[in-house]
Amino acid sequence: RVVNALSDASDATPSPPPPPPREEPPDVPPEDPQATVAAIFQRLLRTGLAPNAAAAKAIVAAADPRLQQFRRQRAALKNMGFDDVDPATLDLLQSHRGQLDDVLSALLAS
Repeated sequence: RVVNALSDASDATPSPPPPPPREEPPDVPPEDPQATVAAIFQRLLRTGLAPNAAAAKAIVAAADPRLQQFRRQRAALKNMGFDDVDPATLDLLQSHRGQLDDVLSALLAS
């Protein structure tokens, strides 16, 4: 008969269960460039900018490389109700290197 030495030890304590595997966020599909321009355009209109000026600024803003760089974080922020195409939000994402917890803290503090 083979005896397990660990099962006979009186001071053996059970080890805690391993943490659950970390779930990766689902892949965010590529954005439709027209939808991005439209979202930026609508935000600019709400600020009171004239439609022609808002359209020109929206086209330039949609070319910002940070829109693609922080695509997953922006999707999460948008699902939480934040303006994901706001330049201030993009600045926060860049300064916090995409760390969503830090960006949320900064957004909620402002």
